[in-house]
Amino acid sequence: MSQESYTYNVLSPTKKLSQLIAQSWLNGEALTIDKQILVDNHILSEKEAELFNIQIQESGCGYINAATFEMCFVYAQERPPVTDQELQEWIDSPENSPPWVPLNPTLQSALRLWETIYSR
Repeated sequence: MSQESYTYNVLSPTKKLSQLIAQSWLNGEALTIDKQILVDNHILSEKEAELFNIQIQESGCGYINAATFEMCFVYAQERPPVTDQELQEWIDSPENSPPWVPLNPTLQSALRLWETIYSR
């Protein structure tokens, strides 16, 4: 598997879910994250949904070890301090654009590194 396809497989679902979350913030409605919403929005296939155990961890991401693959979709409990326009721009952003990163200096550095690596 090429690094590019792996990146797509990991980042694309994360991006789609974060766009749904941003849309829920614009609508002012809570988003219930379950297998069906992930299937309906093409984040998981029906087959993947059968295999995945969806757990929402409010404290952040897990880890990967020899026996377990955990994928964490970061979901802030409250809307971040961004404008409706910024949320809409994120929702409408192209599929192959970088993932959304909150306004945090450490995460911004990680995004610049990501852009450097994947713009080659």
